[in-house]
Amino acid sequence: MIELSIISTSRGNREGDFVNLLRSVSKIKNKSAVEFVFYDQSGSACKKLVEQFDINNIKYINGEPSSLSAARNECLKIASGRYICFADDDAIYDENICNNLIDLVHKYGEHVYIGKVINAQTGEGYGGRCYKQSIISTLSFEEMITLGLSLSLFLPRVKDIFFDEELGAGAKYGGSEETDVLLRYTQITSILYSSTLVVMHPAEDFNKISFRKYYNYSVGFSLVMLRAFKNNKLGVFSIMMKLIYRTIGGIVVSKNRKIYVSRLLGLIVGVFIHVKKLVFS
Repeated sequence: MIELSIISTSRGNREGDFVNLLRSVSKIKNKSAVEFVFYDQSGSACKKLVEQFDINNIKYINGEPSSLSAARNECLKIASGRYICFADDDAIYDENICNNLIDLVHKYGEHVYIGKVINAQTGEGYGGRCYKQSIISTLSFEEMITLGLSLSLFLPRVKDIFFDEELGAGAKYGGSEETDVLLRYTQITSILYSSTLVVMHPAEDFNKISFRKYYNYSVGFSLVMLRAFKNNKLGVFSIMMKLIYRTIGGIVVSKNRKIYVSRLLGLIVGVFIHVKKLVFS
């Protein structure tokens, strides 16, 4: 039985990082229970790399260049795992990830599990996130949103839940597609955290992050939070106010001022887009 489907996509422009992902997947213990579902946007260049590694179960799609959410949706249609997770092409999985997930489901039930994403260079929480050391714990709404990165999500497969293709890298609004999916899962199951699910990821180089990327991500985040406002008014309000406060602080004191300016503009534009949709829908 396939317990875990690891879904990934790549345009083939980071072969060195992609090899690290493939190596980590090939070393996962209980590999017969893991499948690697890959949407290749490189014109089959990545397929040659995939074939070099001992990965038991591979499902491969040779697809056209598309947004991240659209590529993941194609993979979801053919994934057969009891659980699904989403790998960036530069992620590195802990070798015990599958067995630890199986243990959690056996002990605590079939819920959404959020794990840890660790900075591959420093060994600390990715993006400055602080993780609990508990094997299992519940999360507040704010913790769920903060810790629920796409890399950290382990979702029970639900056939009618797909990514909103207006959200995510390469889409109309460039981010928070995983937050949107996570919020939909809250309507059908519990969200739990476990320190036993570990994924490594290289740190972002802020000198290479574009103004447009942060702006698009913030527009998407603002839209998703406002969609959720009717269900969790206090939680969403708290998150948005803290984010705006930190963003303004970054504009004032950070050397990466342009990143914080783009974030603030994105948050504001997201509000206007959401209001416009409500008025004209």
